[in-house]
Amino acid sequence: LSPTLEVIMDTEIDKKLGERLRTHREKLGFTQEFVAKKMGLDSQVIISAIESGTRKIKAQELSQLAKIYFCDITYFLDSEAEKSEEILVYWRECPDQSIAKVKEQEFINFCNHYYDLEKKLNLDHKSSLKQLNYKADDYSFDKIESMAEDLSNEMKLGSRPACSLRKILEEKYNIKIFYYDLGISGSAASAVGKFGYAILINSSEPVWRRNFDLAHELFHILTWSIFKHEDVHRNDGTKSIVEQWADAFAASLLLPQVEVSREFKNKMQNNLISLVDIVAIAREFEVSTKALMWRLV
Repeated sequence: LSPTLEVIMDTEIDKKLGERLRTHREKLGFTQEFVAKKMGLDSQVIISAIESGTRKIKAQELSQLAKIYFCDITYFLDSEAEKSEEILVYWRECPDQSIAKVKEQEFINFCNHYYDLEKKLNLDHKSSLKQLNYKADDYSFDKIESMAEDLSNEMKLGSRPACSLRKILEEKYNIKIFYYDLGISGSAASAVGKFGYAILINSSEPVWRRNFDLAHELFHILTWSIFKHEDVHRNDGTKSIVEQWADAFAASLLLPQVEVSREFKNKMQNNLISLVDIVAIAREFEVSTKALMWRLV
């Protein structure tokens, strides 16, 4: 290659790399000023120059940006990266969009790193959990209850499913479950990709809420190929029917009708039960009192 041609090709590579960095920054909602500050720079001039391709990026700078953007360096160096399929994340309670995009990318990055570790250790990353093979029109609240009962029996969750669900999902069905402090922003999420099935739980929530979140997200994983993203998340702020079904599934799975009825009969006196006993039953099944009350409804 002539020196002139080498310079042209080098410039084109810098421009494409800069475009990828800019696209990913904007996807996360970061400003150039924010990124510059995270890198310890006095202004965004260097970031702007890198993204425009007018300045070569140093290896250390690319490593810093990859960490800030929750990506591997190879993602920006791979010419096929931009063509890869976008991984959707389903939220139970979605945080503000400015926060959601960052948390989603961080979640996916966790999944990909875990997947890479599995490959290096020659571990099987595939899950043996089977998707529910019903059509969208087949679903109803009655159907959801029978599905939850069948799954509980298949998984052998026992009489107190919340006590064993996480361990069985991780160890028997190879589902990746991450606990991350989301504060008051968002409760749980799920994703499906080359890494398999993954669930993100807000670690700052009480244990009974985390148990319900886990069962709720399990429904989305089981029906991932049935319902679209827009079926789950509505733009008007109301809860979609799919989300209502996910709640019903979680309640049915964690609160088996026979077992809950038995506990009620044991505590009832003169055909009445006290609020204290209802709270005790909820704690027995490791769910919130609210979840138990809705299950009774």
